Amino acid sequence: MGKPSEAFKIRNRELKKKGNLKQTEEKKEQAMEEKTEQNLENNNPKKKGGRPPKTIKRDQLIGVKCTPLERKIIQTKAKIMVLSISDYLRQMALSGTIHLKNKILPKEVLSFAATLNHLAANLNQIAKKRNGFEELTLAERVELKLQSDEVKTPAKEIKNYLLQ
Repeated sequence: MGKPSEAFKIRNRELKKKGNLKQTEEKKEQAMEEKTEQNLENNNPKKKGGRPPKTIKRDQLIGVKCTPLERKIIQTKAKIMVLSISDYLRQMALSGTIHLKNKILPKEVLSFAATLNHLAANLNQIAKKRNGFEELTLAERVELKLQSDEVKTPAKEIKNYLLQ
């Protein structure tokens, strides 16, 4: 017999590698099975990270047929209540009404209230700076306090009105 050809040698190496890979995979599988068996024997299931499971799963699906117009109306009402469509329909079906504890104020009102609060803070800073360099008379202090309250009052009234 002659010497093995180069192609034969390469083929033998590949077969050995595949055999080693198969053995490595088999060893990994055996190790995993042993760990699983040990955990089951010790009543120590493998701890998984992430969100804990919910106590009550909502896994039942109910399909509702509606027209495109009805769908838009439902979507709009759910959006106004800051709820998903599922949550909106569920609450309406179960209780007939939706009670929101926290009403969301419109962006414009929040912006206006923020501006008023900012102005009131600026007025207070001016008063403090004025007090630092020069004494204010009692009348000036009262006037600044009244102006500050005048700016804060509309913001409070707006929030109270909308949160009723």
